[in-house]
Amino acid sequence: RRVLFRSIQGDPQSSQTAGMRSLRRPSFEVPTLVPNGSGGRARQRQIDEYAVDGIAPTKFPGHWREPDVRGLLLAMQGGICAYCGMATNGLDVEHFRPKGKAKSDPTQSGYWWLAYDPSNYLLGCTVCNQKRKSTSFRLERGALRTTWETRANIGNERRILLDPSEDAIEGLFELEWDDLNCRLLPHSGLSPPESGRVQAVIDFFGLNLDPEIRKQRLRVHDEAIQAAHEHDWNRLRRMAMAHNEHSFVAWFVLREKAPQELPRPEDELRNRVETL
Repeated sequence: RRVLFRSIQGDPQSSQTAGMRSLRRPSFEVPTLVPNGSGGRARQRQIDEYAVDGIAPTKFPGHWREPDVRGLLLAMQGGICAYCGMATNGLDVEHFRPKGKAKSDPTQSGYWWLAYDPSNYLLGCTVCNQKRKSTSFRLERGALRTTWETRANIGNERRILLDPSEDAIEGLFELEWDDLNCRLLPHSGLSPPESGRVQAVIDFFGLNLDPEIRKQRLRVHDEAIQAAHEHDWNRLRRMAMAHNEHSFVAWFVLREKAPQELPRPEDELRNRVETL
């Protein structure tokens, strides 16, 4: 692997940005979540009840499990976990901000008003969703958690976890290519606080510890290097599309060797539709 990488890269010590992939949320609405859909009506009912008694809801019918909602997310990210990058058929609709009480802050009532908001949804594998993340949602030390009353400022909430639909993911990680374990690292250009945040995400999701994640990432890495060595840009371009497993590895190999071949958003959408 080292010899092959040297043959296409030149400097085996160089680092490449890597990590989860940025996702582009579809701009259209699905029937379940529009105001007169089952999810939309449930959301409005909870808002109305909160306006009367000031008590946050604790029961949430699972309208996010409806096929049109899952289809919206499959169109966005394919069958790939938004957190670990693994390909799996066992994907859950994951609330990025927990709809109920956050595990790290049980005194807070959770982000209940986002229970039926698609901007708060990601697809996560069973391990990341149910075992690693669950209802955890850490904030930076001393940060204030957003409430219904302060929801207009939610974009400024100082959260630890990364949202691949909002954060510039590709600029936060590095992958040491000459490391045969392909460990992920915080990008060397980050400030100490940001570097610590990224390392916390790496540790939280076990991105360097889980043997299956590492196995898949290594396999994709080797395939990407081989494709670049053979100048098979079409193959590498397909691998670099965001709805493929560990696509960031292929994306950055392609960016270094043939940046003009990088997939455009419309290319990724067309490929996703053809795949479906």
